[in-house]
Amino acid sequence: MDRPAGNFRANPFINKDFPEEELLCGFENFHKAVFINEDSGNEPETEFFPKNFLGIEIYIKSKILENKHCRALNKKVSEILYSMEGVFFDGERLKVSRHFADKKNVPEKLSSLIEKSLNDFCRYAECQINVSFKTEESQFKLWKIKAPGLNEKPLQKDPADDKKTPLFYSCNMCQSLTPDHICIITPERQGMCGGLDYRDAQLMYDINKYGPCQKVIKGISSDEARGSWEGINNHCRLATFGKTKNLCLYSITEYPPLCSSLCETFALLLPESNGVIVLDRKYRGDTPAGLNFDETMALIQKHGQIPGITGQARNNLLNSSFLKAHGGSKRIAWMPKITKFLLKNDDSTRAFADETICTGINGLMAFLRQNNNELLEMEKII
Repeated sequence: MDRPAGNFRANPFINKDFPEEELLCGFENFHKAVFINEDSGNEPETEFFPKNFLGIEIYIKSKILENKHCRALNKKVSEILYSMEGVFFDGERLKVSRHFADKKNVPEKLSSLIEKSLNDFCRYAECQINVSFKTEESQFKLWKIKAPGLNEKPLQKDPADDKKTPLFYSCNMCQSLTPDHICIITPERQGMCGGLDYRDAQLMYDINKYGPCQKVIKGISSDEARGSWEGINNHCRLATFGKTKNLCLYSITEYPPLCSSLCETFALLLPESNGVIVLDRKYRGDTPAGLNFDETMALIQKHGQIPGITGQARNNLLNSSFLKAHGGSKRIAWMPKITKFLLKNDDSTRAFADETICTGINGLMAFLRQNNNELLEMEKII
């Protein structure tokens, strides 16, 4: 299955043959890794790592960290690459600038920077971390135990629910790309990039209490049906430098969750259908709203929080927290075929139109009427 852009979802390796105080984890196989070479003639990009294979090996020696912390460290590596000057990384491709490439031994330079950043991040865990890049698939043969790929099954959901949990977590990793963004992670709601769930945020906080993931006390409920709490609102004001004063986690019409440039999907309100359509970063074609993913992203980057648009991880689309204030996933009228595929073609997605059925509002309305879709009988969303 293809890996979605926007988050570091390469297949993680964990070798449990090492002693308890030692861990070996890392990533296997970017889609492609290239660098810009002045001597490459008319081609602006030249292959940097051979055979389109790139692995990052992370060797950790610690008496505190355990195997469960590996995935949190994996996510931290993606944040390091996002924020590294002279490096472009979108979850699938890794590129470095000419200035960076002029430095000899680029793989060694990259691994050295990642290693220093990880050691700084884990300084409170009393550990020693070594990072190296591998460009041969055979170099991974010593890793005898392979953890299930994160794309092979949904991220594990915490058994608790939002209502019973007094504590949420925030994540600001995306602020290197979207400065005014803050993500609130709950037991029912993953981060919008799809790479961090509630347990991952807990682990990230355990590793470094001053890191990107912070505890957020819900506080008194302002509107529990829409997912608004005073503690969440106060945290958002501080984290976004006053740009966002209120947040409703379960609503799209009033103070919707903030979007970042790494969102897997957008839910876009379509009043004519009395529901929403889903825009996926893996689909760049026409949609019934007349806006594709890139055009919607441009609006978000310019205006920030926009009623009628909210970012979501793909796995959030069918869970109980999605648009809970408006009736949940029943409000979805249209989503790209690739999104249905990545959701394992869940039975509930069969009720949604896709680009093979229509890409215009008239075609969508005809589809809804033809199938007697319950959207037409639900309470008006606005």
